[in-house]
Amino acid sequence: MKLGYKVWDSQAKSMSRYDPVTMYTVTVKYNTNRRQEFLGMDRGSCMLMAEVNKQEQENTLEVISEGAITMYKKEKA
Repeated sequence: MKLGYKVWDSQAKSMSRYDPVTMYTVTVKYNTNRRQEFLGMDRGSCMLMAEVNKQEQENTLEVISEGAITMYKKEKA
């Protein structure tokens, strides 16, 4: 389990908590040699975005790279 952290928020004059969120990245290359990177909550959503983003003359795509990154989400007060 990854733990979040707290940061002093000078505007709110209080501590703000940030919790880790895993995001997935997929970089694809279309048959027109156009490359695009997608960021989503899971691999499936990234692939869906890649399919939806195809232009009219593009009928295939190749996955160049996949990965996961950790981002931090501010907890709502």
